[in-house]
Amino acid sequence: MSPASAHAFATGNPLQQAVAPAASERRSCDKCYRETDQAVAKCPQCGGRLRTAGQIRALGVVLLFVGVFLVALMGAVTIFVIGVVSQAESSKLTANDTPTFLAIFALFGLVIMFGFTSIAGGLWQIVFGKRNKALKYIILALAFALLLIGSVVQLIL
Repeated sequence: MSPASAHAFATGNPLQQAVAPAASERRSCDKCYRETDQAVAKCPQCGGRLRTAGQIRALGVVLLFVGVFLVALMGAVTIFVIGVVSQAESSKLTANDTPTFLAIFALFGLVIMFGFTSIAGGLWQIVFGKRNKALKYIILALAFALLLIGSVVQLIL
């Protein structure tokens, strides 16, 4: 048992027990995805942080919960806003309001897609103990799109 694992076991901290790296565990780099069996904290190739499969799985659980939260929250907000808009008197809504509502619902849809992508990334990390490059880039693209559409909605309102 490694000193970190022994300390985690002695203190009774289960999260530390789950993510404390063993000396012989395979580690992968967050930046260049290189894998090594060496017990080092930094990647020998790029200097990025190395994580064990257990650490990546623990982060996957966090990512899964964040994704579920985003999908549930934004789904509820979207349903609520649709209900409010549908109950509004038709005389209050004009043709000029349509682009505003479309932009707002596009923003809601992007947040929900971000949540689903986070769920997929979290499940991937839990099952395989590795990060998925393609999902990482999809999440970054969705984050950029959220910022862009959020800016457009702010300009419209």
